[in-house]
Amino acid sequence: MSASLTNSTKGQKFGPRRGHVADSYGRELDLRH
Repeated sequence: MSASLTNSTKGQKFGPRRGHVADSYGRELDLRH
C-alpha cells in the first residue's frame, strides 16, 4: 500500500512523462513475468 501511494504521488509530481515511463516499465515486467 505504501509503495502504491508513493508511486501515485510521484507520478503527479513528475507529470505525465514519468507516468508514461513507469507504465511502459510496468508493462515490460508484466510481459517478462
